Amino acid sequence: MITTKDWRLPENRIEAFSRVTHVRMVEGDCDHHHVGRVITEEMGMDNEQKALFCVLFGQSYRNHWSMLAMQLGLYDMAEGDLVDWHNEHWRRMKFGNDTKWGVRRFPPFLKSLKEVVGGGSIYQYFYDAAHVGNTRENYYSLNNALRSIWGMGRMTAWLAQQTFYELFRWDIDHWDQQLWDNGTWSQYDSICYLFNRMDIIRKKLGPDGKVIKYNPTKDNIREMEDATQVLMTEVNRRIPFHVDIYNVESVECEYRKTAHGPKIKEYTFWTSNELVELFSELKEAWDDYDGPGEVDWKPYVTGFMVKGPNVRKYGYDPEYFRVVYDHGLNLNTHSLYKDEPNAHELLHLPSVTPKGFTDMQKIWETVGDQDRKIKEYNPVNFLQFKPKDHPAWKDPNVDFSYVPSSLLE
Repeated sequence: MITTKDWRLPENRIEAFSRVTHVRMVEGDCDHHHVGRVITEEMGMDNEQKALFCVLFGQSYRNHWSMLAMQLGLYDMAEGDLVDWHNEHWRRMKFGNDTKWGVRRFPPFLKSLKEVVGGGSIYQYFYDAAHVGNTRENYYSLNNALRSIWGMGRMTAWLAQQTFYELFRWDIDHWDQQLWDNGTWSQYDSICYLFNRMDIIRKKLGPDGKVIKYNPTKDNIREMEDATQVLMTEVNRRIPFHVDIYNVESVECEYRKTAHGPKIKEYTFWTSNELVELFSELKEAWDDYDGPGEVDWKPYVTGFMVKGPNVRKYGYDPEYFRVVYDHGLNLNTHSLYKDEPNAHELLHLPSVTPKGFTDMQKIWETVGDQDRKIKEYNPVNFLQFKPKDHPAWKDPNVDFSYVPSSLLE
């Protein structure tokens, strides 16, 4: 039965967030959760190469750059050759907005990585760091090891660490979002919103439309650290597969820009669709590159073309931004939750195709054995399902057709 629940109400917020988390992970919309795994498998990377990929992703916050750096053999270049290459080609490098400062620091970053691992195995170095004791000890040990690399700060070390978790499933899922760091204000504000503590939120819109800022106290931060533990418990109670702190943090950062702002500028499935939107620009930057190495976009494109069917159905349009904030509806969760209306139909939203999709489709047509890849790289295959007696399996509102039949027998 379709009901229209207002997800903006404080008593509904954690459920709304859980539903968005559920759908995004099933569809592979958390970029680090899916595309990176596809790229490393498509390129046939061994553990050593995957470990380098993790660190490259952390520094850049972009799967496409991590892939290109591997294809072009930049880590293996002599220091002087890398500096020369970088001086000639750095304008082609597109990092995430929050990590773009790292573009011009790439050579010393790689030099430091080599010094940190001491000429030995990258994989073994970080494996040892992540296997020192219990989950908490492993988490901080790996984080400290990553932050010892020049140019790796709190955010970039976290990004690398979450990629290590996704690719290797090491015991590092410690429920700490590092809220004590001012750089985590987006996560902090999201937790404040979910638990209706708008009085201690760092940024919010006032009655006059101006942004009100607040500097949290240590007690405020400790309260939101406790709330993080509650949120993780609630999300895992509602979802039939394991939900880790890294994916929750990713969903929080987007949900803040979807549900309460202060600037509303994202929506559920925005992550994937924005990257498709930008693909033509990424590709064009490398179209005239003539070596050393060779650029091959097929692994990256494959990562998007094998995502869940629903994340590929909806495009990128600014009207999508306001659905939660203005109407109290979730967007793009109706495919999984049978009690939710299709907000696209209900609000007569425009149907669009991301600009870069045409270029992606052309490349996808050159990729062999597409049916096998779609089946093999289905994001569902990367989920850690819970036992059949877990209460989440009893939710009557969920369409469990995405689950392998063997788990439901």
